[in-house]
Amino acid sequence: MNKLSLIFFSLIAYSGFSQEHFAGLTNSSRVGIISTSINPAELANMSNKFEVNIIGTSFNVSNNKIGFSDLFSNTDLESLLFKGNDPVNMSVDAQVYGLGIAMKYKKWGLAITSKAHGKLDIVDVDTKLGDALVNAGLNSAFGSSTISNNYNQRMNGTTWGEVGFTLSRNLIDKEKYKINIGATFKLLFPGSYANLGLDKFQGTITNSAGQVYMNNTTANLNIAYSGGLASSFSNFNDYSQSVFGNLNGFSGDLGFNYQWKDKPESNPKKNLNKYKLNLGLALRNIGSMTFKDDNNYSTNYKLNIQPTLANPLGLNLNQFQNVDNLQQIETILINQGYLNVTPTKKDFKVKLPTLFSAYADLKIISKLYVSGYIQQKINDNNENDQITAQNSFTITPRVNLGFFEVYSPWTNNEISGFNGGIGFRVGGFYLDGHFYKIMEYKTSIKYRKEKLKQLLNVLILREQEIVLALCNDFKKPEFEAVVTETSYVISDLKNTIKNIESWAKSKWVLPSLLNFPSSDYIISEPYGKVLIISPWNYPYQLALCPIISGVAAGNQVVVKPSELTPNTSKIINEIISEVFDKNHVEVIEGGIEISQKLLAQRWDYIFFTGSVAVGKIVAKAAAEFLTPVTLELGGKNPCIIDKNCNLKLTAKRIVWGKFINGGQTCIAPDYLLVNAEIKQKLVDALIEEIVLAYGENPEISKDFPRIVNTKNWKRLASFLENQTILFGGKTNESDNYLAPTLLNEPSLESSVMHDEIFGPILPIISYKEESEIEKIISKYEKPLSLYVFSNDMKWAKNIVKKYSFGGGCINDTIIHFSNKRLPFGGVGYSGIGAYHGKLSFETFSHKKSIVNKSTWIDLPMRYAPYKEKVQTIKKLLNWF
Repeated sequence: MNKLSLIFFSLIAYSGFSQEHFAGLTNSSRVGIISTSINPAELANMSNKFEVNIIGTSFNVSNNKIGFSDLFSNTDLESLLFKGNDPVNMSVDAQVYGLGIAMKYKKWGLAITSKAHGKLDIVDVDTKLGDALVNAGLNSAFGSSTISNNYNQRMNGTTWGEVGFTLSRNLIDKEKYKINIGATFKLLFPGSYANLGLDKFQGTITNSAGQVYMNNTTANLNIAYSGGLASSFSNFNDYSQSVFGNLNGFSGDLGFNYQWKDKPESNPKKNLNKYKLNLGLALRNIGSMTFKDDNNYSTNYKLNIQPTLANPLGLNLNQFQNVDNLQQIETILINQGYLNVTPTKKDFKVKLPTLFSAYADLKIISKLYVSGYIQQKINDNNENDQITAQNSFTITPRVNLGFFEVYSPWTNNEISGFNGGIGFRVGGFYLDGHFYKIMEYKTSIKYRKEKLKQLLNVLILREQEIVLALCNDFKKPEFEAVVTETSYVISDLKNTIKNIESWAKSKWVLPSLLNFPSSDYIISEPYGKVLIISPWNYPYQLALCPIISGVAAGNQVVVKPSELTPNTSKIINEIISEVFDKNHVEVIEGGIEISQKLLAQRWDYIFFTGSVAVGKIVAKAAAEFLTPVTLELGGKNPCIIDKNCNLKLTAKRIVWGKFINGGQTCIAPDYLLVNAEIKQKLVDALIEEIVLAYGENPEISKDFPRIVNTKNWKRLASFLENQTILFGGKTNESDNYLAPTLLNEPSLESSVMHDEIFGPILPIISYKEESEIEKIISKYEKPLSLYVFSNDMKWAKNIVKKYSFGGGCINDTIIHFSNKRLPFGGVGYSGIGAYHGKLSFETFSHKKSIVNKSTWIDLPMRYAPYKEKVQTIKKLLNWF
């Protein structure tokens, strides 16, 4: 006698029907009517002859801004939603499952179901634009922000109902496995709809004492509305009455199901839907619906907001604060002349969120299962006529005790990232929810790469502004600004984006035979909170490159740029604020007192570029907390010229390497040691090259920079006192100008030979014997760089090997800095650590060593008691 099946109830808790949302499939004993929404083929797995569904609900919210803890804070949620710089994405998905009936007949499963949908979506909305529209405000009482986006920003709401007819059949039923197929045909009843789309938005938002204006703005604007959502956003009763409209659409689902059966039990009823593995594939929501209503409108506009006599500041956004529907927005824009097309009544079609899904539910041991689910959207969420969906991947372990079940889905979706939750089933009642969100920007390679790509786009877009800032700070020539700053940073950034995934991978190493059998590898993990203090001489490059590496390695970064180059520091701050959230990367401007306050804090890593004197202060502060450091310092960099050299080329390369950036380069030649036999010829060649490069009067040359400030100018000018000047020596304090200058045989005890020069002054000292070179170089601490010019490669290579220094060149100057495959850094007083290229990533990464030791064998030699083991161990150690 056929037995009437169970009647399933789902209560409205956090999400009474949310196992499908979170886990992606209906597992455990809940197979039948509810399963058809995920895969119609599952209907053939019904355990009973009949099933009836009374009501079931699901409510799912995903967003990339607000965490679970924020719901209990005092912070305004609208402000949190539009914080930071990442575009806002949010999806609210509510479903109510109404009356449904299912029946199983032999190998067939049949069902009729009903469902109501409600969706609200925010897609890729710029935070500054969203804040201005929703909150009518920027972060300050006065200020402006330029927004430039090439994608479509959308705010969309949709309600509709559906009635589904599902047919499923068991095709194959063998002793060890079975295969089902199924299809659902759905009648669609579109209810309410509203869409506001802004494509290719370019514009400026200005806050003037609390009044927010939009100006110089263009965009492709789509406004569409129908039903209750046309007249109100916030009155639920207004559009809940039109959740179900007339029949105006169709859609379908297709499904495939495979089960690897478990060992049969003596009671045949217990073998129903009992498996070791359950696999499914489904293609869902294939179709669309057409909105037809008395207040139906869909219009594409060209938005153009420019200053007028009536509105010289542009469109006042404050007037949108109390707007309750799209018709009001449309009317305001048309009446003020920013839209030049009259809206017309129009039926419009909306596509359902077509999805491909695959899942597997695996029995691990008795009562313990693990399911995996992948969902891939087919359509583009940015299209104005598209109901959105999101890609997701879920792993769900569950313990099924029959009447009671507990499960914990862990999901990664493209909006809210990683989420975790827990759910319970008691009989036919379910209570579950997602309550935990993991903030993973530090360790997500995908996130790091996305942010670096955003940074690249902004740097390219604002390159000319950066060049201008460098010129305004100390008249850096455009060529030098591009070659040594902007292009170098862009190249470094592209190289990092290209290689970040391979750099971040765990590195497997050959295991020691003493640990056999084992798997040994190295994990690169971020240090954590990193402080970068950058200098003024290459203020853009030496700030951005460490930032790039710090972010690539997964750190939170705080950057203190130099106060001596305020224009460059300002634009760095603007760029970083535009791309990164402050809790990820933050620029803090200020002078010495700010640096002192920062150094008093505890950091996980400090990266400093600057003078030896300040480097000691940084090292001392880091020692307080045992913080690891990279110190990029300087020193007295010797340039040694052999009598056997290409004199003209030597002079050309020395002049370029010394006087680029006005001599304010940490790796520039600090002094020349030239063989006495060719000294005069070299001096003549140097003078000739200086004149060729900067003219007879370098002060009027556009290619020669200035000293960064008056304090440094006075320091350099004092070096010229009581010196024999071979060339140059002209100064102009009012312009911080100091000409390219050659000094003849300064005393080693003079001030110019005591400290690093860091300016356009080049002392020339002659030697007769090689021993004199050693005597002079050994007087100073280990330099950051050393250069040697000679046609005698054996002699030149011997010089390079003989002395300790950070890096250098044979027959050239400073170019070793440009090779990303070469480590750049000092030794001793000239610095600690090195970076560039892959080594930059490694500098900001902790190398964690792991030995994964096997348990299937365990050699007893290492364990106590040690009696008579010593000699054996010594022999083994000698072998390895």
